[in-house]
Amino acid sequence: MTRLLPGWHSGAAGSGIASGAELIGIMCLALLVVAEVVGYYYGHRESVLREQAHDSEMTEVREQMEPWTLSEEQRQFLIKELSPFRGQKVSIKCVFGNSNSLLMAKDFQSVFSESGWDFGGPPSVSRVEYVNPRIGIEVNLNETEVKSGRNETEVNTKHVPPAARVLITSLMKLGVHGKEVFADPKVPVGQIVFEVGSRPPPQPR
Repeated sequence: MTRLLPGWHSGAAGSGIASGAELIGIMCLALLVVAEVVGYYYGHRESVLREQAHDSEMTEVREQMEPWTLSEEQRQFLIKELSPFRGQKVSIKCVFGNSNSLLMAKDFQSVFSESGWDFGGPPSVSRVEYVNPRIGIEVNLNETEVKSGRNETEVNTKHVPPAARVLITSLMKLGVHGKEVFADPKVPVGQIVFEVGSRPPPQPR
């Protein structure tokens, strides 16, 4: 005996079922279209984001490959700010084997020299093989001169010598500062030890 579908012998019932099936089919088709459209736009958005990320990475790579130096405008600004402190004792260190560190250190050697700062001899740059990585620029001062009365491990900005304070402020204005200022018992009293580490990564855009 043949099993029949519901409404098989009823015209009205069959018509209702057929209409319902058509409606379900239309809804499924509409959902499929929506899914395709959403999938397309999200896929396109993912592609755009990937391209933007790639472009950003390439920009960072290009920036890291470019020479790390001071512009002439930055040099003149620093010389103008630092010249009032002629005779300030200073020494410069850079990372051994790092060309960008040496380039920037040489630029500051020129700036300090033209500002009348005292290298204790011919202006020069010491190349150092650091145990711990150096990134960016560090200004080191004698610990006794700048240590805080509350916490001897912290630098008290009120005790920072005027020349060092102006140097740090100028670096921050130019956006070339690193970790700003450190107190080091090995630094001679009255001297600034200026360390140029590896080029820091580009700032987020």
